[in-house]
Amino acid sequence: MEEEEKKICENGRCEVGVREREKAMKLRFSDGESRPEFKTEIFLFGKTDCPVCGQAKEIVNKIEGVKFTYFDLDSLDGLSKAAFYNAFEIPVTIFFKNGREVRRWEKTAPPFDDLLKLLPTE
Repeated sequence: MEEEEKKICENGRCEVGVREREKAMKLRFSDGESRPEFKTEIFLFGKTDCPVCGQAKEIVNKIEGVKFTYFDLDSLDGLSKAAFYNAFEIPVTIFFKNGREVRRWEKTAPPFDDLLKLLPTE
């Protein structure tokens, strides 16, 4: 891997390298296998060496009563899911209700209050 590919977070901006993105796009799911199954669910796409991804993970972990799934883009599975959801501008947080995407945050951690507003009031 070239030196440029290794630099994931630079100048406060995190992103996936071009080669990783191309590899993941070849693996993109077409059968809907990775669709959320719970009424309310949050997907977070990130990398371990991305500081903003860590902030996003801390915020999402504070939300109760919602299934939370983290996809590490350093793994093949994470790249595959990112391809399916077009989630390469990390961190990417996707909020689902009844299997449908209702909100997405890219390149930033989601504000805690915004997440709370999306929760069911049952």
